[in-house]
Amino acid sequence: MSLNGPPPYLVSADSFRFQGITHSINIPLSKHLTSRDIRNLYQDRYAGELLVTVSGEAPLVRDISGKHGVAVGGFAVASSGNRVVVVATIDNLLKGAASQAMQNINLALVLLLCGVH
Repeated sequence: MSLNGPPPYLVSADSFRFQGITHSINIPLSKHLTSRDIRNLYQDRYAGELLVTVSGEAPLVRDISGKHGVAVGGFAVASSGNRVVVVATIDNLLKGAASQAMQNINLALVLLLCGVH
């Protein structure tokens, strides 16, 4: 994935009927990768992370509702091979500012996730 090229584009979808937010992130690629390659990169990067779930399917709000953390998946590479779309879903009532603050404190102090799981 490119860090020096064009910026990623974020599209957020939410509804007052649901307890969650789904983000579609459109990311430019600096080299040709398949959706499986990208999923493997995410799985390797977030292996062991208690608050990150990575799967091949696009996560739905019902998959994350009532849980702390984020579900990431739905990796789709454009036919041109120069962009990928990644979908991330959170329960915004749980993975809000308070959960993020606890996660940051735990990461900074190398603690186990006290009360956030």
